Amino acid sequence: MVPEELEEILLEASILRACAHPNIVAFLGMYTLEKRLWICMELCGAGAMDLVYRFTKNFLSEEQIAYVLYDTVKGLQYLHETVGIIHRDIKSGNIMVTDEGEIKLGIYAFSP
Repeated sequence: MVPEELEEILLEASILRACAHPNIVAFLGMYTLEKRLWICMELCGAGAMDLVYRFTKNFLSEEQIAYVLYDTVKGLQYLHETVGIIHRDIKSGNIMVTDEGEIKLGIYAFSP
């Protein structure tokens, strides 16, 4: 990893660390092990919405769609108004579901 990449990752980590909202996946920290950078995020055990659909093969009801969208928009509103950032990758793979059914927006700002 070149110094510019590391600087960008540390900047993005500081932004993620500043996010504290019930509809944003929590950034827990990062560490290096065997020359690899590991990012620790909150566990959303039910997975992303694209996987939920893929495994259930059922369409969501209008009420379920409204629930998912409402919580997703609350997370976006927090990012825009409070943190001052724009999420540029809204898709079903970045809308996560916890084991309790909570909807959380994933912010994966790091490059692989």
